Formats: sequence, C-alpha cells, structure tokens
Amino acid sequence: MSRPFSFSWYNGQKGVIILLEQLQVEDFKRVLEIFDSAKLKLKNDGVDQWQTGYPNIENLWADVKSGVGYVWQEEGLILGYGALIFGQEPSYQQIKGAWQTKETPYATIHRFCIITGVAPLTSDTFLQALSDLARQNQAQSVRIDTHDQNIRMQHLLERSHFQSCGEIILHDTGEARLAFEKLI
Repeated sequence: MSRPFSFSWYNGQKGVIILLEQLQVEDFKRVLEIFDSAKLKLKNDGVDQWQTGYPNIENLWADVKSGVGYVWQEEGLILGYGALIFGQEPSYQQIKGAWQTKETPYATIHRFCIITGVAPLTSDTFLQALSDLARQNQAQSVRIDTHDQNIRMQHLLERSHFQSCGEIILHDTGEARLAFEKLI
C-alpha cells in the first residue's frame, strides 16, 4: 500500500533501509504496543509521565486524521512513533524561561517514543528525521517538552542538540514540563 508520505535512508553500517512514514490505521496495533512499552519503561524508572492513559488510540485517530503522525521503521518493523505538528502549540505560549526563537515558524514533536530494547542511535536518528522533515516544511525550529524526571528523554534531547529553554504548563492537564528547542 502506498503511503501519503514516505522517506527512506540506507544505513550502510547495518545494510538496511530505514523509513520515516506517515501513520496509517493499520499501524495502530504496533504503535499502541510501543506506547505500552514506553509507559512501562517510564514506570520502571519511577517517572509518572504517561501513567494516566495518555497517549492512547484516540490520540492516534486524531493524528492520522490530521496527518501529523509518523512511524519509524527498520527492516519492515515499526520501532518508533512521533507526532510532528506545525503551528502554535497552546502549551508553549507562556514559558518560565525563554524560547530561542520568538514568532518564527516552528514545529512541535509530541508522543515521541521508541520500542524498548533498540539502540539509542535509533532514537537519535528518528528525532533527526523529524527535525529534517520540519525544516523541509519551512519550520525554523523544533520544540518538545518532557517530564522533569524523564532523564532518558532529557539526555536524548541534549545529544540531539536541543537546548533547555525553561518550563511550560500543559494547557490540558496543568502539569509542568521541561521545554526544549532546536534551531534547524
């Protein structure tokens, strides 16, 4: 089946084709498994992020309807998921700190996760692929947030050249999150 968006890389080191593809309904089962894997990893790390049902199938339906969901595949197996959203993020309108950019077009990454057990390089490459896609769509930066206890995600963002910008409050839950931005 042809997807609305598909971009491939050849990983010479592993000799495999890596794909960034737009989310399709047939991907839901695997992405929900990845969500469950990420939730369990967070729980085992003592992080209460994603422990109340989010993300879930309703998020996937909304993402597929609006065309913002992307899956990361290696050797035909979906290993990760992320939503890349263009436009103003309501939770990012106020920040305790300062964004690197002001009114320039930016993209936001939400629901970013990789199945447990894959190499950290997979997360780095997937995050870079989403950043590249944002740049191709005229964004000048990428923003993302995470729980203050989610040390794994904070390290990934630092490795991927995101800068810590301060703290935001999620508009739908009122919870505080650490905010990061990367110029692209």
